[in-house]
Amino acid sequence: MSFEINEARRSFLKKSVVSGGGLVIGFFIPTGLILKQAAAAPPSAQIIYPPNAFIQIAPDSTVSIVINKCEMGQGIFTSMSQLIAEELDCDWTQIRPVAAGVNPIYNHTVFGGSQITGGSSSLSSSYMQYRKIGASARMMLVQAAAAKWGVEASSCATSNGFVTHPSKGKLSYGELSEVANKLPMPKEVPLRSAKSFKFIGKSVPRLDAHVKSTGKAIYGIDVRIPDLVRVMLVRPPVFGATLKSFDASAAKKVAGVIDVFQVKDRVAVVGKNTWAAQKGRDAVKAEWNTNGKDGISTESLLASYRKMADTPSLIPQVNPEAVKEAAADAAALVAEYEFPFLAHAAMEPL
Repeated sequence: MSFEINEARRSFLKKSVVSGGGLVIGFFIPTGLILKQAAAAPPSAQIIYPPNAFIQIAPDSTVSIVINKCEMGQGIFTSMSQLIAEELDCDWTQIRPVAAGVNPIYNHTVFGGSQITGGSSSLSSSYMQYRKIGASARMMLVQAAAAKWGVEASSCATSNGFVTHPSKGKLSYGELSEVANKLPMPKEVPLRSAKSFKFIGKSVPRLDAHVKSTGKAIYGIDVRIPDLVRVMLVRPPVFGATLKSFDASAAKKVAGVIDVFQVKDRVAVVGKNTWAAQKGRDAVKAEWNTNGKDGISTESLLASYRKMADTPSLIPQVNPEAVKEAAADAAALVAEYEFPFLAHAAMEPL
């Protein structure tokens, strides 16, 4: 299974436009009322999400799905595709996830006004949104087939990327996408029952596994443009420290270093490549005003946590008798885990 991760979104959109009418339920970014509604909506607002902002069906029935969350290793390019695939009733091998561009229509459904990924909320916040989008697209395809055959939509069914009819045969989603795009978007759509799920809750191969395991995936750090340089910062040793002075003479002698300069309480080292910027950064001699925060380390923080844990006024109040009663017939397992003080951040650009 391929995963089109290497193609720039802008290029992809241009190709969609010049390819003609087949690429129709796809990547139309709404304007006017819907866009304003999405941009200003509070978390609880009910927003209409046009399926053509999230789904593109090509003439060969390939289904490209716009994922409005960042894939950071948690697997949401696959799991969120499962939501639409379930309601769209398409061929899983034809699914192609595509990262969303920046647009209010892709804002978080709970954290209103922001296009954000965080709080382990991607799947839960998009669960009903993506299912309804898939169901809307499926209904439009069924209506397109019914109109072409001259039959009632209720007499049609879908299966694995086709609309079927007992006497008329079947039509692929790719054949129907142009007509479907011209139909009004349904206001209400029925969703599949959990008993009939084929994708939701099922284990499927990750759509990005192959390109990542073979080194073909393109990350932000892999991007190359003309005259691109790399910048690394010399940061203070503790929070709240300010830069007193710095000596860049050794750093500027490092091969590939272009410039070294101060940026507020940081020192920026510009290099022709990552290695030069890193070696130059390491060569900068900086002095800091630590404002009395010297000696802070993982060890000192753990010691302070232990002290607080033994402070009666900081211990949550419980009913001792209730604890004894609950523990009387229970086996106790006591374990202690220690973690270093780390930033919740990626080691490199995504």
